[in-house]
Formats: sequence, structure tokens, C-alpha cells
Amino acid sequence: MVLLGPSLLRTFMIGAHSRNMTNGDYIFLAFGILGIPSQNAIFWKKNQTDDKEAFLAFRSLLIIADSEGDHNGPQEVNWKVHAELKRRYNISQKIEEEDAEVPVKQYEIFSIIASTLERTRHYLDRMTVSDFVKECCNQSYNLTTRQVYVDQFGVLRSLIVAKRLGPSGLFEVKLINIGIPIICIILVLLTALGTFFVRRMTLQNRLADLVLRDIRLEEPETYRMGSQPRVTKLLDQLERAGFYGETPVYVQEFSTNTGVQRVAQNLALVDGLVAVSRARHPFIAEFYGISFNRTSSSLVFERPLKGPLYSVIRANEMIYDFDVRMQIMNAMILALHFIHTSVLSYHGAFSNEVCLINNRYVLRVTHAGFLRLLNLFRDEDSFRSCCRTSADKAAVIEQYRGDDIRNLGVILADMFNIDPYVKKELRFQSTNTIHRKIHEMVARCLESESHARPTATDLKRWLTTIRVPKKNFVELLLDRLEKHSITLEETVQSRTEALLDETRKVDDLLREILPSAIITKLRNHEPIIAEMFDSVTIMFSDIPAFGLIVAQSEPLEVIDFLNHLHTAFDRVVAQFDAYKVETINDSYVVASGLPVRNGDRHAEAICRLAQQLLRAGAAVHIPAWGSVTICPRIGINSANKIHVSSSTYKLVEEARLRTNDVELDQLVFKARGLIPIKGKGLVNTFWLSSSAANDHQMAV
Repeated sequence: MVLLGPSLLRTFMIGAHSRNMTNGDYIFLAFGILGIPSQNAIFWKKNQTDDKEAFLAFRSLLIIADSEGDHNGPQEVNWKVHAELKRRYNISQKIEEEDAEVPVKQYEIFSIIASTLERTRHYLDRMTVSDFVKECCNQSYNLTTRQVYVDQFGVLRSLIVAKRLGPSGLFEVKLINIGIPIICIILVLLTALGTFFVRRMTLQNRLADLVLRDIRLEEPETYRMGSQPRVTKLLDQLERAGFYGETPVYVQEFSTNTGVQRVAQNLALVDGLVAVSRARHPFIAEFYGISFNRTSSSLVFERPLKGPLYSVIRANEMIYDFDVRMQIMNAMILALHFIHTSVLSYHGAFSNEVCLINNRYVLRVTHAGFLRLLNLFRDEDSFRSCCRTSADKAAVIEQYRGDDIRNLGVILADMFNIDPYVKKELRFQSTNTIHRKIHEMVARCLESESHARPTATDLKRWLTTIRVPKKNFVELLLDRLEKHSITLEETVQSRTEALLDETRKVDDLLREILPSAIITKLRNHEPIIAEMFDSVTIMFSDIPAFGLIVAQSEPLEVIDFLNHLHTAFDRVVAQFDAYKVETINDSYVVASGLPVRNGDRHAEAICRLAQQLLRAGAAVHIPAWGSVTICPRIGINSANKIHVSSSTYKLVEEARLRTNDVELDQLVFKARGLIPIKGKGLVNTFWLSSSAANDHQMAV
């Protein structure tokens, strides 16, 4: 079955005749229940060159039309119908313009349906469509126009007219006693009405799911999205933020009296809300729904908390390197391609302010579909007036898409520090191929003519020609953090080694001044308490000829000599249980038995140390003096009472060497006699010589 108007029916029949389908193998039927095509003037003859083909084609067409003069008062009913159309809907139409029975037939069909609805209203909610059709059958109906009967098959019994084109070019009429299949009309009407109401209820249910309550708005100064100039004035209305429960959202408010009922009655508006809510993409911020209050309605969108893209990049220049920015560019192009190729059609307010970063550092383009819903919400007819035809509407959509591409170029130029307005010969000086391609594409996006800019599909295809990192945004950030962590660890390790090296140098210097135990206490901020040592041995050493050396040598030579001498002594002292107390010019003072007590071994340790110091001193020469050997002079004393004062050691009691208290193997002592000692008078002293050789002697 094909539903065609009279003109298309004529074209259809001529086409069938040209394919030799009117030779008797096929029968073509036209049903004229509405009085069309039972009017002869609209058929085959149009005084055109193809009238002959039309005549031959219509010979195979059988027209089933209504009977004439079978109704009581059709003209009166027709007048009443037209009067109601004028009163209710301000529709004026001359009755002569159509068949008088057209509204009568419609009236009869709806009267039968209305009568059945009235009769079954008490149990209508439990009936199916099939049950309702059965209720219409086997019933007589006393209508205003006439009495009719619908049989068990749903057929309205009546005389109808069968017309066929005769040789004279006119339709020949024959009355046939056959029933009108009114059940088909009832089923079609019920199906159409059912589809309409089901669709309406479905949209209203979905609208109920999109209605949000308990939206809390923040103060204006706390949610300002940024300070950069806005690309479009539409974004002036975006600066409302709040929370839906615990979820951060952007709220678009309208100063209109748009209530729930008004929105629910506008199917186009409900369709738009549902379509925008279903638009899901990894880089598109979600549309949560609509909120109503006493004076206005509000659109609610997802609000990524990290903030606008440009501010996040400015705050993290080190992390957002070239690869990361390429990934962001990839996300923006894919998001824009989804918007342009989906039911959203365009964004209309694409700019830096709607490209935001969420807590997972993923780009989210917010307010997608905002402009479309804004046009549906407003009572103004400006958008519909400029889009009266589909071509006009397509032109407006293309203009919006071109603006989106231009704004994308502005964002990319800022993100990659590109100046697209430099001279063309200077535009591609970069040696990096990717840089040149990005520069070229940004320049195309910023063309003044909209048709010269690439489409979102072109941009998506262009992405395949450049090396976009395969890792996602978070993986790239993790790589940057890992590299930064490794670099930081290497820096910390090198700085730690340098610190340890400097610490060792400081320790060496401190040990030249203080004992290790005292250094530890000072570092731990512990008090230095005077300590008594019962028995220690102290060695004093100097160079007898030091005055002559100073007089006959240069200052630097003297310093170099002392440095070599004391360095040699330090190496020897480190091999014994002894502690270097101090050095003054050529004097060298060493003690044993402090700061670590070693019992009675301090005298032997100092004696053996003195022998090694003699050998070490003999090995030090002054270059200007040739092979002259410097012989140190060494004196050894043992004291029975020593105490620590101000972190240095002071001798406070008599010092003497008690040779009978220790066994000094391989040490030879010779009596020296009484020697006057300052503050002590005459003191018995001894010479110390080794058993192997008596070349070197020390006063004891």
C-alpha cells in the first residue's frame, strides 16, 4: 500500500505504464474515502504532452469512492464543523474548497470511537487495543448524520461506488453493496494516538529524571572561572557555581517564568533536554538536568574542580610540557568532533573558559548543548525566525561550527605560544615537523572566512598525520613525575655525598682541635664536665734550630716545612694510642691515657711514639738547605693527676715517669742526672734510647 496525493498518483501510474505494468497483469486500486480522488478534474488529463500515457495508465486503475446522497444532513454538519474551527482555532476555509462529506466522515469515525469510550469508561484501564476494537463491533450507532452498523468484522455496512475510466475519458460509475473497512481506520487512529501518548509519557518520565532539587549556589566571588577576556557574551551567564548534594556543578539560571508544566508541554524542549543528557564522551562534561524555583529555571552541568585549562597550565609549566599539551589538543579536537557529529550539532560557546581540568587531570569540555537549550528555553522567536527553512537552519549551524573551530585555534595558539599572524615566509621556520604542522593548522583555524577553516572531521583526520602520544593524560603526567623523581633522587644523592664529604672535612678539622668524645658531646648539645685522669703521659716536641730556620728561610718555605713536619707527625700519631693535644709553631704536644683511659700503657705508647717521631722528623728536609737533617727535640713527662677544663687538657699536678711500674721491653734508659726545672728545682732525669740503636736520645 502506497499513500499518494493526486499529482503523485498520476506520475506513479505513468511510471507503471512505462514499465508495461498496466497490461492486465496488475490491478491498481485507489480508495477515496475522503472524497479524493473521486474528483475527475485532478486525474489523468492535465493538457500536457503525457496525457496520452496517463489515459492508458488510468484504464487499469479502479477507484473505490463513497456513495453519494446516502447521508442525512451532511451539509449542516459541515457548516457546524467549519464554525467550530473558526471559533476555536481561528481557521477560515470555504466549504466549496473541499468535498462536503470530508468532515462528515471524520465526524462519524470519531463519534463511533467516542461512543465506545463512553460505554467502556469504567473498565477502560483494563482493556487492550484489541479489546477496544471488539467493543466497537456488532454495534449500531445513531449518529447525527445517519444510523450505521459495524458488524463483527468491524465493517461499516454501506453502499459504495466503484469507478473506472472509460473509453470516453470519463469515469464510469457502478454501485457495489460492500462494507467500508472502518476497522482499519480505527486501528490506524488508535495506533497514532497510542504512539503519541506513549512518546509523550516516555519524555515526561525522562524529564522527571532530569529535574534536580536542593541545588546550593556559592557566592559570586568564590566561583569566578577566570580573568581572561570572554570570547562570547553568552559566557557572562556561566559564572554561577554550586553543589548538587556533594557534587560540584555549574548552574545556568534564566530570569524567565519557565515552570515544570510549561517545559513538560513543550515536546521539542523535552527532546532537547533528553538528547543533551544522553550525550556522553570521555572529554565532555555531563549535563545533570534542570532545576526549577519560583522565578526561574536553571540548567545544571558538571563542574571540574581543577579549574580552567589556561590557569592550570600556567601554574604547572614544568609538568605540562609539549607532549602533555599535544595530548590536551587531541582531547579538545575529539570532544569538538563528537559535539559537531552528534545530536548536539554545535557548541556555540567554545572557549578557554569551558575547557576545564578535573581532579584526575582529564580535560572536560563543559556546557556542551548549552546554546541549543538556551534557544529552546527563551520565548524569543529570533532563532526560529532566521531558520524558517532547513537550508537556513543548516547555514546557522555551520556558522556556529565555524566559530567553534576559530575559538579552538585561539586556544591552541595560546597553549603552544604560536603567533599565526606573522608573515607567511616566517611562519614555518621551526625545524620540528610537528611544530610546523601545528602552526599551519592553527593558522587555518583562524582564517577570517568560515568556509576556509577546517571542519571537526578534518581536524580528527589531521591528528593521524602527527605523532600524538599514545599514553593518556594521566600516564604522561606520571611519566613526568617519575622522571622528575629520578632527577630529584640523583640530585639529593649528589648533594648528600657532597655534604658527607664536607662533614668529613669538618670532622678532620675538629679532631685537630678537640677529642672525638668532646666533638660528639658538642654536637649532641651535651655539657662538657671537667674530668679527672689518674695517670697519663705527655710528650713535648720542638725543633732546636727553628729560630735559625726562620731567620735564613723565606716565609713560604717555613710554612711548607712546618706543614710537611706536622703532617708526617700526624701520620705517625694515628698509629698509636695517643692524642695530639696542640701544635704551636714548631711545638708538637701529644698525650696518651686521655681522653680514653688505657691503664698503665700510656708511658710505653708515648715512648715508642717518640722513637717513630724522631725517624719521621729526620726524613723532612728544607729544599734550600740541601741534605741537612732536622732533628726534633722530645721531652716526656708522666702526671698522676690531669683534669679537663674548657675542652682542653691542663697539667695540674707533678709530672714524673715511674719506670718501675711498667715493663718497658726494648727500651733503654740512661741516667742524665739532676736538671733544674722551672718551678720544681732540681729534678732527676733520664735519656731514652732504643735497643736497636742509640742514635736518637730523648729527655725523660
